[in-house]
Amino acid sequence: MKLYRRLQFEKQTMSEEGTPHNEMLLYHTSSASVEAICGEGLDQRLSRKGRFGNGVYFRFIPTKRQTPVYCGNLQGNVTDQNEFIIYTHYRAMPAYVVEYTVP
Repeated sequence: MKLYRRLQFEKQTMSEEGTPHNEMLLYHTSSASVEAICGEGLDQRLSRKGRFGNGVYFRFIPTKRQTPVYCGNLQGNVTDQNEFIIYTHYRAMPAYVVEYTVP
């Protein structure tokens, strides 16, 4: 519930500032503990630096064990797939945990 309230507060703040916020269901790959992500959320300060700096990166299409989340984000095109990055960890919230095995 804490993550939901933080996300709602962030959406309200963005609205008050006139910043559009688009919620999307996206996938995030993480080697971190699923329990920690579900309890505390995703934190860009703990992520490895990617092509667009320290942020939390998301995609439309999963490639590994993933945690889909709804998020407000910044979009960049790294490859032929759209990639989304957030730099404020309150702008994402885990919604589902998906586990599968690649043969």
